[in-house]
Order: sequence, then structure tokens, then C-alpha cells
Amino acid sequence: MKSFRHAAFILAVFCVVATGVATYAQTVKKSQPKAAAVSIAITKAPTAPPGENSFGEIRGIARNAPAGSKVVIWSLGDTWYVQPFANAPFTEIGSDGKWSATIHGGYEFAAFVVKPSYQPPATTGSLPNVGGNILATCRAKPGK
Repeated sequence: MKSFRHAAFILAVFCVVATGVATYAQTVKKSQPKAAAVSIAITKAPTAPPGENSFGEIRGIARNAPAGSKVVIWSLGDTWYVQPFANAPFTEIGSDGKWSATIHGGYEFAAFVVKPSYQPPATTGSLPNVGGNILATCRAKPGK
């Protein structure tokens, strides 16, 4: 009888401790702040029309971008063209989140925050959505 009480006591203590640990783990998980969402905005868009010899400055800001992230810019002419050039598609994000580039003009512009492993095509008929290597997107009309 004594060993049964001893086993019951140990089982009861184990259940109380396990419940306390589980409750503590849930409390810690809930109290940890979630990482802020990555975002990007175009603050200045070129007014230049589309064209091979038509250029303008684009500027913007990326917020909460992970270290190593880049900006990929697109300009809409007869299709979406990666900017500033197909062989140089990445724009650096400054320590303050700001970015800028001289790009070809267009009817509309898009900017993405991307992981370093993203490899954009030179042109595309439709822009991809957020997911995978694309962390945030935005669009702007000329002269914004």
C-alpha cells in the first residue's frame, strides 16, 4: 500500500509539473513579439516614357528587410522589364532602408524586396506575387 501511495504521489507531482511547463511554454510563445512584416514603397517614380533611351530616377524605402535582401525594380513598356538592366537587376538597400536607381521610363513601375537567391527574368508578362524569394512588392505610376 505504501508503494502505491508513493507511485500515486510521484504521478501527481509529474502531472502538476508537466502542466506548469506546458502553460509556461505557451505564455512565453504568446509574449514573444512577432517580426514586423517586410514592406517596400516607391517614393519617387520617373516621369520618362518607356524607351531604350529614356531614363529617370526611382527612389523608395524598404522596411524590415532581412540582411542581404535586395530590391528588384520593374518598368512597364510593352511588357515588364527588369531594371536597371537585365545583367544588373539588383539595387542595394541602404542601412536606413532607402534605395534608388536610374532606370528606363515606363507606364508603371514595380519594386520588390527579394532574398539574395532570387533570379529575376529579363522580362515578364505578369509580375509574381509575394512568396518564396519575394518578400514584399509595390507599384507606382510615373511621377509619384
